[in-house]
Amino acid sequence: LVLGILCLLQCAILVIAVNVISPFPQTVLMPPPLEIYVSLSLTSLVGLMIGLMISSVTANSDQANSIIPVILIFQILFSGVIFKLAGFGEVFGGLFAMRWSMIGMGSSVGLTAVPMGYDPQDSSFPYVHDARHVLGAWFALLVMIVIFGALTAFFLKRKDRLGR
Repeated sequence: LVLGILCLLQCAILVIAVNVISPFPQTVLMPPPLEIYVSLSLTSLVGLMIGLMISSVTANSDQANSIIPVILIFQILFSGVIFKLAGFGEVFGGLFAMRWSMIGMGSSVGLTAVPMGYDPQDSSFPYVHDARHVLGAWFALLVMIVIFGALTAFFLKRKDRLGR
């Protein structure tokens, strides 16, 4: 609970600071800072749950610390920001929170297709300035929070049964 509150507080500080320096463009569902805050907070909470799950699976902090960079690399590679994801990469990318976070925030602020390597007429462009894209991304992030939370509980119970 404390870590979750800290995540939400950090997201609020970040959104306020960025919005003061460079105000967010018009979003699709709510006032821009609030919509970005929701996407960022959900992403942060998924990250927290992934961290707790990794901690519940590993025997010590050294093991956890060696797994985290690998997870982060996959998050970045399959976010769809560095290069266009197509085929298997697009499907596999759907398993990563950063992909949904980028879809949520990119759709909120209306990222344009051309700088991202997409043809403007490409129907697979993930950042369409549309409420359905934002809500879909939020739903995916919520599902990930629940799944990683359940996995954390499962692994902790298993650890208790094994006496570790």
